[in-house]
Amino acid sequence: MFLEAWTAYPKRPNNNRAEAWEAWSARVNQGESEAAMLAGTHAYAAWVAATHTEPRYVKQAATFYGPKRHYLNDYEVPALAVIPGGQQDEERYAFLVGEAQRGMDMADTNKDNAISQAEFSAAALKHFDSADANKDGQVTKEERQAAFKAKRDQARAAPASTPDN
Repeated sequence: MFLEAWTAYPKRPNNNRAEAWEAWSARVNQGESEAAMLAGTHAYAAWVAATHTEPRYVKQAATFYGPKRHYLNDYEVPALAVIPGGQQDEERYAFLVGEAQRGMDMADTNKDNAISQAEFSAAALKHFDSADANKDGQVTKEERQAAFKAKRDQARAAPASTPDN
């Protein structure tokens, strides 16, 4: 069953099949259901495809099958907003995916294509501080909504990027 899971697993640079097999085998030896692991693999692959996750941000398979059992997470494919006529709101989706990608790129301060715990924590604190309007150490629902609106309005007001000629 591992070969089926490996084939279905989203492509990622430097994904090590032997390490993935070792993690998979360790979970099986602990009594984990191979069917559950395979189902989790398919769910994660669908989520990666639906969210257009860049290969460099796909989890290493050894991590996915590791002790934290990421294959049991809920990888619900996000629903895209629907506009009248039944078409998907591609612009909104592209904006959200772009924002997520920009956030990941900004968090990777040393540009090694990985986000360390320190980088992640610093980015989260920066995001928190920007949303905490009254600087009381708490972000209320109203502050979250205002921060999101400000970020969205800023993105809409930004001039479209054009190639340098």
